[in-house]
Parts: sequence; C-alpha cells; structure tokens
Amino acid sequence: MTLSQARENFRTHGVMYDPAADPRLSGPDGPRNEAIKQALIADFEALATAEPGARQAIAARIDTHERHLRKRFFMESLTTAPIADR
Repeated sequence: MTLSQARENFRTHGVMYDPAADPRLSGPDGPRNEAIKQALIADFEALATAEPGARQAIAARIDTHERHLRKRFFMESLTTAPIADR
C-alpha cells in the first residue's frame, strides 16, 4: 500500500485500510468505533482553536474517547468476533 492509497482510504473510510482488505485483528470498524473516531477528530480540531479555559474539558473528552477505543479493542482481541456495537 502506498501513502497516497492510505490517505485516500482514510479520507473515504476513516482508516488507512480498504474495508475489503482490512488486516486488523478486529476487522473493519463498526458504527460505534467510527462514531468515536469522528468525535476524536472533531475534538482535536476544536482543541487547536479553543480558548485556554476550554482546553481542559476538550482534553478530558479526548481522553474518554481514547479509553473507549482501547477498551473496545482489548475486548475484541479476547474473542474471535468483534463485540456488538453499542
């Protein structure tokens, strides 16, 4: 895979992999993981222009999103199938 292909896949699918050839252990992202990742992107973009007083709350949201993704990945790695999207 080239960097150009990875960028196009990210722009289109939100991950560097084409969904038809996703080599990740947990497989392609489900709707819940996609939503968490979109929220992360939005919060990182907001953080870049946030007033100093708002940065701590945004950083806390980012931390929460990242913990959810790590927890979901860990739970999926214990099974042979992805956990149900909630």
